[in-house]
Amino acid sequence: MEKEKKAALYTRVSTVHQVDKDSLPHQKHALVEYTKYVLHIENYEIFEDAGFSGKDTNRPAFQAMMTRIRAGEFTHLVVNKIDRISRNLLDFAAMYEELKKCNVTFVSCNEQFDTSSAMGEAMLKIILVFAELERHMTSERVTSVMIDRAKKGKWNGANVPLGYHWSEEAQFPEIDEEEAKIVKMMYRKYLSGESTQRLSAYLNSHKIKTKRGGTWTSTTVSQILHNPFYKGLLRYNYRNAARGSVKPKDEWVIIEHNHPALIDEKQWDATQEMLKKRKRGGVGHSAMRYIHVFSDIMYCLCGYREYSKRDKIRVQSGYAPSYYECSNHRTRAGTEDVCDNNASISDMEVGTFVLTYMRNMIEIQQHIQSYLNRADMEHRLLHGSPFSDVEGIAAENMESIYANFLREAHIDYQPQVKTEDGFSVEEREQLERERSKHKRALERLHRAYLYDDAGILDDIFQKELKEIQKALSAVEAKLKKLDEKNLPATGDTAFLKQASDYLIRKTLLSDEPIDWVDLAMHVDDDALRQFFLTVLRRIVTYKGKIVSIEFQNGIQHRFLYKD
Repeated sequence: MEKEKKAALYTRVSTVHQVDKDSLPHQKHALVEYTKYVLHIENYEIFEDAGFSGKDTNRPAFQAMMTRIRAGEFTHLVVNKIDRISRNLLDFAAMYEELKKCNVTFVSCNEQFDTSSAMGEAMLKIILVFAELERHMTSERVTSVMIDRAKKGKWNGANVPLGYHWSEEAQFPEIDEEEAKIVKMMYRKYLSGESTQRLSAYLNSHKIKTKRGGTWTSTTVSQILHNPFYKGLLRYNYRNAARGSVKPKDEWVIIEHNHPALIDEKQWDATQEMLKKRKRGGVGHSAMRYIHVFSDIMYCLCGYREYSKRDKIRVQSGYAPSYYECSNHRTRAGTEDVCDNNASISDMEVGTFVLTYMRNMIEIQQHIQSYLNRADMEHRLLHGSPFSDVEGIAAENMESIYANFLREAHIDYQPQVKTEDGFSVEEREQLERERSKHKRALERLHRAYLYDDAGILDDIFQKELKEIQKALSAVEAKLKKLDEKNLPATGDTAFLKQASDYLIRKTLLSDEPIDWVDLAMHVDDDALRQFFLTVLRRIVTYKGKIVSIEFQNGIQHRFLYKD
């Protein structure tokens, strides 16, 4: 049994002017008449799109009609003119293929053909070619006019940048004093070392909105910093509208000093240079996509270096933490000798722990007379919430730490334990007595040679001198070896001098709890990394806890945990 015929009648106009001239009623009347008296179809439904262009098929009534055609509801699609459906050959071809699969006949009243015949189908494609050609020619004419306007320094209707507002009188953007402050601040902060990521977080945290009232991202910040409009330059025909790719330079329209600038040319050029440098050097880009502050000094207890990875950005702060995990465990899973350290640790935990510990060291150095007792010194070193589950510092390490602080303060120190080189307290005292004895003997020998009336023969003097010097050198070599092991010349707290150019100095000297995220958002990643490299030699972790810290002077601080 033949399926009952039902027609979908489609009408479209693209402008309000056409609607006002009753274009839609005229189209509908003509379609209904043609459907009834030419096609002899009484069952029909009208779909209409008012105010929509025919350049694509993204129209509500059209999409609703196609959905019902796919469901098999209609046998015919009827339009007044073919360009009412589409002016784009590819879009129409795709739609027409769908109509054929659904066994739907396409009919155009004005062109007097339908696709149920081969001739009608051929004529349809020819007409579409000319419709698309006309659209391209119109587009080229419009583009030519807009390029001519741009060459005269006129505005072509793009979004007005932040820092400017539209002037009806000038028909061009003018400086908005309040918004201009935001733009100038952004350039100033970026040149002072802020990254686009930290700038976006700063703007959002201070409730500063974008031009359209949205929140900031590193991309929107970057767009502001790259825009030459802020130095008074008008640039047009720079990108392909559809693909977003940059056009060849000979197609650009560039007008220097076209309008009042917000950023002087020197500052703008410096910003571009920094943007290029960071793109090449790595912050947030390909070869060195992220700088992990502690990556060079993080080790697992098993001896392997730790692998660094970046986590997702935290929405509220805009900060993306780094995590560190044992590379042995990560790469040798399934082998017999794989490390069992399966826990990672974040730079937020590491940074807070290490900086709090450094701050405590500074407190001891500044008030050394209050910490002459080892127990008091150890208690102060472990003061603060990061050490809540730390029971103490390994005894042999604590002895070296204690001795070093007293040495820096020029306070007499008597070790309580045997040193790592095997020297007992008695042996050390004996060496110091021997050194004093040899120095006294050397002094008497010189006095006797120079001032004694009886005098000393030269050959005897030379022989005695060599023997005493040899013995003194041997004693001092032993003492030097002991000092190098336990009493380094460079104190742990020398790192404070290295921090003079960083905000970290302020953090270390403050009484406020360490806020790693706030510090990391205001100090460049590479600056932080370089600071810790000058201070620390190694940080060892296991199961998400810091086992030890070794400073550049060789002294190790090993932590004992309650569990």
